[in-house]
Amino acid sequence: MSDYAVKVTVKNGRILRRMRDAGIDSVAEIARRAEVSPQSLGDVINLKLSPRKPSDGQWRDVVVRMAGVLQCDPEDLFSEAQEIMALPSNSRTAYLDEPQVMALSSANMEESTWAKLEVQKLLSCLSERERRITEAIMDGATFNEATEADINGRSSVERMRQIYARSLRKMKRHAAQSDQEFAREMVMGGDQ
Repeated sequence: MSDYAVKVTVKNGRILRRMRDAGIDSVAEIARRAEVSPQSLGDVINLKLSPRKPSDGQWRDVVVRMAGVLQCDPEDLFSEAQEIMALPSNSRTAYLDEPQVMALSSANMEESTWAKLEVQKLLSCLSERERRITEAIMDGATFNEATEADINGRSSVERMRQIYARSLRKMKRHAAQSDQEFAREMVMGGDQ
């Protein structure tokens, strides 16, 4: 069963890498520099508008201007397939199961390690019992299995659901408080 809905958005990676390397943070910024419409430039980057005119196969003006700002040839910005590509939509929702999501999320080990550390920090705000139950469920245990593993031993599956839901709310509040404290430190410069 697919428990996760993942939104996949397709964009031109070559253009985005060149923008990043040039220190350009947004489509609006490159559109301003190229003196073109952000909408038409966005459509090219999102592969919704073919970079070549269908009538004569020439590069669109928006592409030529963008390439000028990025100091490269238009050919450097598109694969052969992308030169004639025009997608009706560049995003779609894919339904994945846990191993597929984990494979996606572990592609970047640095981010994965950081996320695990953040979860461990959030788990610290829970009682011993809440933490044990929450960790078990996060590690893939069912509510029934969490009930069997509970030291108390008298809790129902419904009680496990309640404890888990309460734990998630506590962790969310703790994360919000941590974010507020971090923001306050940034604004105040650590002088409180």
